[in-house]
Amino acid sequence: MGSPLADGCGGFHEDQLDAIRRELFQSAMKGDWRRVIHTYRTQPSAYAAQITKPLDTALHIAVSDGQERYVEQLVEIMYGKSGAGGEEAAAGAALRVRNDHGNTPLHIAAALGNARMCVSIAGRDKALVGVRNDESETPLFLAAVHGMKEAFLRMHQICGAEDCRRHYRGKDGETILHVAIAGEYFELAYQIIVLYKELVNAVNTQGKTPLHLLASKPGAFRSGSHVGGYHQLIYYCKFPALSCLFFIVLHRLANGLIHGSMDWIGGFMDQMN
Repeated sequence: MGSPLADGCGGFHEDQLDAIRRELFQSAMKGDWRRVIHTYRTQPSAYAAQITKPLDTALHIAVSDGQERYVEQLVEIMYGKSGAGGEEAAAGAALRVRNDHGNTPLHIAAALGNARMCVSIAGRDKALVGVRNDESETPLFLAAVHGMKEAFLRMHQICGAEDCRRHYRGKDGETILHVAIAGEYFELAYQIIVLYKELVNAVNTQGKTPLHLLASKPGAFRSGSHVGGYHQLIYYCKFPALSCLFFIVLHRLANGLIHGSMDWIGGFMDQMN
């Protein structure tokens, strides 16, 4: 089980690397993260060592185990801020190591919604937000899939809107807005609309827009008293799903993308009651 940095990493031979892998694996399985920290400080070849059958590194495991403090220390060591860390290039390569699903440590942190670990990792290299796994999912996309609003917003802040636009689609043309609505994470969906207004009109490979998905989820809408007109609009907009809907409708109206009668909205609302 080889590591991307196995060759030319301080002149270590394969048997020495195997010994480091065994030591890391045993320490991680015991939850002895102080020992893992010691190994990272003394053996830079440990950074990218894949120590499990699914090809996880010690950092993958620490993230999966929710070890926020130790994740921060491991990243600091790799970047030479604590102890005898390695060079920045080696650290960057280690953070890009993918397991057998193509996931980096940041993918795992994003899927778990751990914003602190996302910041610790992505803060070192914002390009990590755009690394794709075997399902063509970026960490930003995975955060949306799982409805992890805080982690999503922190990665958005680190990456910046322009760069994130290269990372917000998955396979089949799905966008972060499609998957947030599909998962009924409407508060996150609303934030995505605010940040990436163009996604309101985005279509997947089936020609479906986010509005199509929203309309297919009547169970997400709260029914209320039979009020009409302006008061009904105010009532519905109190709830995240309907806030999404009206934001989408208003945006499409503002851009001249809806023509003719708006009676269909009333019919849509009647179906929700």
